[in-house]
Amino acid sequence: MNLRYYLHAMKYLLPIYLIFSAFDLFSQATLLWEKEVGGGEDDWGYSICLSDEGNYVFTGITSSYDEEVTDSLGGTDVWLAQMSQDSTMVWSHTFGGTKDERANSVCLAPDGGFALTGFTASGDVNFSENKGAKDIFIFKTNSQGELQWSKTYGGSSDDIGNSIIPSTDGGFLIAGSTFSSDGDVSSNHGSSDYWIIRIDGNGNLLWEKTYAGSAEDRAQEIVQTQDGNYVIIGTSFSGDGDVSDPLGSVDFWLIKINANGDLLWEKSLGGSSADQGYDLIETSDGSLLLVGEVLSNNGDVEGNHGLTDAWMVKLSSDGNIIWQNALGGSKVDYFLAVQEAADGTFIATGNTFSSDGDVSQNIGSSDIWLVKVDVDGNLIWEMSIGYDLNEIGNDLALQGEEIIIVGGIQVDHFKHGNSDVYIAKLESPLTSVTQIQAGTEIKVYPNPSHESITIQSEQKIESYSLFDVQGKLLRSLKTKDSLFAIPIFDLPNGNYFLLLEMESGEEFSTTIMIAK
Repeated sequence: MNLRYYLHAMKYLLPIYLIFSAFDLFSQATLLWEKEVGGGEDDWGYSICLSDEGNYVFTGITSSYDEEVTDSLGGTDVWLAQMSQDSTMVWSHTFGGTKDERANSVCLAPDGGFALTGFTASGDVNFSENKGAKDIFIFKTNSQGELQWSKTYGGSSDDIGNSIIPSTDGGFLIAGSTFSSDGDVSSNHGSSDYWIIRIDGNGNLLWEKTYAGSAEDRAQEIVQTQDGNYVIIGTSFSGDGDVSDPLGSVDFWLIKINANGDLLWEKSLGGSSADQGYDLIETSDGSLLLVGEVLSNNGDVEGNHGLTDAWMVKLSSDGNIIWQNALGGSKVDYFLAVQEAADGTFIATGNTFSSDGDVSQNIGSSDIWLVKVDVDGNLIWEMSIGYDLNEIGNDLALQGEEIIIVGGIQVDHFKHGNSDVYIAKLESPLTSVTQIQAGTEIKVYPNPSHESITIQSEQKIESYSLFDVQGKLLRSLKTKDSLFAIPIFDLPNGNYFLLLEMESGEEFSTTIMIAK
């Protein structure tokens, strides 16, 4: 019986096994293409989203007026551009005024256009007014990136927008920070506050609220949760006001508000040193995943490798820690963006100066660092991307097994200026197997894994058999179920063969990897 199953499995699995054997256990993502775009001056990419057609829309800052940058309005401008899936530039637009602007966030609007936010010091050209110093702006464009309208919000001091998302009513929410206490800003707790703005689909202000203590507090990212509320992550230097339980000099500060902006709860995360939160997502199971950088190695933080580590922490929907992982080496490492993959694993990007610990290599001074962890936060693979000077990954988007990174790059030997917008497209190593066999979709995930492998099918599975590479049957079980898990925590690292017998009598086979 064992031999029959093994020979049958090998008929399907030998080609797959040969492919897997070309990778080491912790295979890195494959670079499909990379582009450095911009002009003869400084250009930088800060945010990326997918268009309705599946193309890549990025925004950031430009000082150029040549090459891919087709217009200059004065000072530094907002640059919004769309790139096709094969890296061809589709369109490019600059927005702003005669002074300095920067875009920090772009999102797909409900009508297929785009909305972006950041800050501006201008009050002319694309802006009808400036409230004072730096204002938060929103640009709303159509699907071709052509400007439809713009608005500024703020007071007499600096106001900066860091994140924009669409709301269910066709409007938008903006999260950022404000030093103002006048103009559009109704109150200020002292220094810089989290400032959340809700606007309608035409940019009219519906409400705005500040949340903070008496020191500096900066909101970085906002997401809408499944319950219709909103969660915001950022950094707090405060220990009073709305900040009820600080852990150190600087903390991750997480707040949850309802649709009217009422504060539901808040939580500080980190340790006794300086820890800063940069991004968050709501996961498919309704939890929250936060990333940033930690200098601490106590409190909520365990396993710091030295200086600042890239920190990832998963929380329940009410803010309780499920797990945390400090990743990096002996130098400075941090995460700026994170996304959940289709198989429930997580991919994060940011920056590394290290070449030890969790970081396998350093290519230049600082590199883009790309990391994948499993559902429990355990490292699956990591890779550094870069050249001889400084590179950074500011944001990423996922499209199936493909990863699109946007950031900035400083190099000596490219045709553009001192710094360019850097965009790279990579393909993740196989971490979720989806195969169509006789009209039946079967998913095997996560792959690689270290504790269990989940099997999900449209029809019931009669039984499974798991073999090692020598054909030894390790476990076999009749299941008669369409969703179940196979425990593998007791098996050593390596490749294994899985054979599934369907209730219909059809059979499915694939390779799995165990990586601990």
